[in-house]
Amino acid sequence: MEVDSMHSTIEKKLKKAIINVPADYVTICQFACTKSPYHVEYLSHSSFKNLEQNLRFFKSIRPGKEAGDLTVNDVKEIKHTSNMIFYKLRHSEEEDEKPLPVRMDSKVKARPFSEIHALYNCRLKIKKEKYDHLQLLKKSIQPDYHKFYDDLPHN
Repeated sequence: MEVDSMHSTIEKKLKKAIINVPADYVTICQFACTKSPYHVEYLSHSSFKNLEQNLRFFKSIRPGKEAGDLTVNDVKEIKHTSNMIFYKLRHSEEEDEKPLPVRMDSKVKARPFSEIHALYNCRLKIKKEKYDHLQLLKKSIQPDYHKFYDDLPHN
């Protein structure tokens, strides 16, 4: 599988890498494959959305309705476009994607992703014990990176 290949390639690069701060992983992952760099998206606390805001739009992603019809366990691939969901029952190029029967929740209206509120308003705090352990790591990290560890929010 392609994902297994990516993980393997990244793992090999990490064995030779020096990690000072978490952001170092981004560059290592991005350029692990020299022929075609991977697309890497750096996430922060603001990247996560609060999906418990009554956002249920599709009642079900089950392809069938009746007993004996297809179930979610039969689906091998799901593809979401801006206004449609497609599914496949096999991982093959030959099989066509089929549109998922639309059974929407009539009480809820779709909203653009940009309008969904962030799950976190600020960085999450780590426990004091973890903070203290990370402070000990500074002995083995170049001084240029110490401020990152000093500024970690903690209890």
